[in-house]
Amino acid sequence: MTDSGGGAHREGMARRSTLPRVIDERAFPIRVLIRDRPSDFLRWSAEEIWLHENLGAGQFAMHGRDGYNGHTKAFYFCMIDAAQRFLDAHPHHELADGTSMAQHVVEARRWAAKPERERIAFGFGYPSK
Repeated sequence: MTDSGGGAHREGMARRSTLPRVIDERAFPIRVLIRDRPSDFLRWSAEEIWLHENLGAGQFAMHGRDGYNGHTKAFYFCMIDAAQRFLDAHPHHELADGTSMAQHVVEARRWAAKPERERIAFGFGYPSK
């Protein structure tokens, strides 16, 4: 093992490159996840055409990914108004919202059951009136 100031590494081991999805998640502050249905398979090209015609290169990215509720399409944007325009242009899309999942519901109920002073102390609640 050698240490060149940046930490230890093994000689002869290849360094793995960063996935494009990870690079885009770091670069684009706004992400919209859409639930992907089998009937939506051919819509990728229509969505991509819209993105290129209306936003231009470098203003968006898109990736398919497995999510908590099945396969999703992830669209990344630089600006919130671009994401809103995209959603307005594609009203048939359903957001891949995981708030109805059992794990989220259990956590939300657990949080709601905490005393109000505890929720406020962590900055996640507002005092009752």
